[in-house]
Amino acid sequence: MDGECSEPFVSPKNVRSVKTVLISTAVILGVSFSWTLASQLTKSCFHDDFHAPFFIVWFNTNFMMLCYPCYLLFSIGKSWGKIKTETFDKENANQRSLHVITIAFILYTLWTSANVLFSFSLGRLSASASTSLISSNVFMVFILSRVFLNEEYTLRKTLSTALAVIGVVIISCDKEFAGDLLGMVSIIFAAFFASLYRVIFKKVVGNARLGRVSFVLSLLGFLNLILNVIPVILLYILNVEIINLHKIPWYYVIGSALLNMTYNFVVNFSIALITPLFVTIGALFGIPLNMIIDILFNGMQISYGFIIGSALILTSLIINLNLNSLEK
Repeated sequence: MDGECSEPFVSPKNVRSVKTVLISTAVILGVSFSWTLASQLTKSCFHDDFHAPFFIVWFNTNFMMLCYPCYLLFSIGKSWGKIKTETFDKENANQRSLHVITIAFILYTLWTSANVLFSFSLGRLSASASTSLISSNVFMVFILSRVFLNEEYTLRKTLSTALAVIGVVIISCDKEFAGDLLGMVSIIFAAFFASLYRVIFKKVVGNARLGRVSFVLSLLGFLNLILNVIPVILLYILNVEIINLHKIPWYYVIGSALLNMTYNFVVNFSIALITPLFVTIGALFGIPLNMIIDILFNGMQISYGFIIGSALILTSLIINLNLNSLEK
């Protein structure tokens, strides 16, 4: 009897699996809901007196500078040595400054390109169409992860990726939610830059701790502040972007910025914690969420394409959630 009592009720392996599923579920919910709400608020920013996708991206990305200060605030009580260890590892300490700046500039360029093109598409497409089209980067991440990260392909990964891509294609063909050619082209390029960013971020940051991810995001925000302010001013002076200073929808702009900061922090920390492919497929859950909002509040009609595409995406999520648990 004593021998039976000494055995644990739940094996450590099962505990790890449950923990992995809970973390993965939290990642999916955090990514999808923050992205959905941020996309809807960004879409709501645009009107006749304000159409400035580059300004919105610049303003939103500036908030990323708060990531590392917030990390330091929550690290009160830790020694400076521990904070430094969580921010910089030995490999980083030995790298040349020029190399670090080069990597940061590459990430900043990919980040800016993806976000500007995505914001531009929101001015021409519905939020649900933009989110569904940019989610085509799940296939790009699938390929790039193999090239740059040597990530092993399995039948489950291939199946989940195929289902996700098919679901995105079906939804994208629905004319109720898409239709503008320029908007569709811009979002496809945004998907390419976003996939490159995620894979390179994983390659550079690796399985990083919270401190290092926060530091990288704050560095991106700082580069954005000093470098992107110049094109913001030029686009305003040349009337390429429409900005009526008295009619800027600040509630939408600030709300979008805060939600984008939440989304990008969760995404980047999750990329370092899990894999770019899992996070990318997890983000697909935002597609049906955006469509539900468009149907309920923007007068769009539900279609069989929406139902079938959403079902395929959700099936892909379930396969990936189980796969991530097994791998851990």
